[in-house]
Amino acid sequence: MGRDTSLSSGPDRRLTIVIPAFNEEAAIAGTIQRCLDARPAILLAGALEALEIIVVSDGSTDRTTSIARGFPNVSVYEFPTNRGYGAALKYGFSQGTGDLVGFLDADGTCSPEFFSDLTHAVVKGGADIALGSRVSRESEMPWVRTLGNRIFALLLSGLSNRKVRDTASGMRVMRRASLSQIGPLPDGLHYTPAMSARAVLRGLRVIELPMPYSARIGESKLSLSRDGWRFLQAILDGVLLYRPERLFL
Repeated sequence: MGRDTSLSSGPDRRLTIVIPAFNEEAAIAGTIQRCLDARPAILLAGALEALEIIVVSDGSTDRTTSIARGFPNVSVYEFPTNRGYGAALKYGFSQGTGDLVGFLDADGTCSPEFFSDLTHAVVKGGADIALGSRVSRESEMPWVRTLGNRIFALLLSGLSNRKVRDTASGMRVMRRASLSQIGPLPDGLHYTPAMSARAVLRGLRVIELPMPYSARIGESKLSLSRDGWRFLQAILDGVLLYRPERLFL
């Protein structure tokens, strides 16, 4: 299948970073500040004209929204009720102007400085989607989630016949044009495995780069049983959509 490799060249290239946040008052300030501090390095790595940062507060009931609004040059949008991780990302992308779009979790687990590597992988390496793989020696991901992630990665690798190491990474950079080739994507936390499944099954070029991953700040919103089932469904839905024969061969 053909790939859309269109991307603004040189000084017209822009990156939109979206930070979805639901009750992350303990971590949001540090995440935003590190994004701002990393801006010069990211601009240089991707030969970018501009980088914009968008925070989408997904029905937060704590001080997440007010803290985010305290940062100049950061756009903040607020949902009155919780609509879901994927819904926050999609809204943030719609408000951004970059032909490159990226995101990271607000909980302090991902290092914004790593956007430099991901942006370089898309701009210079020709990737459609570049993601930070949490399967590395520097990862502090809890063992239960590590085990689940490996199971899902093995499943998707087998069904797609492509090597996949991390299906649900919360830090990525991609060409905006690639989103239209794999949508519509779900509104919940299973947004990321759905994106991974559809991208590899659709034939997009996905590059995984090992990245440091820290223990989260604050309480996790992930339910291992409920969201684990949704992750599995997201992968199988992608297979049924693009490679249904894989389930029967």
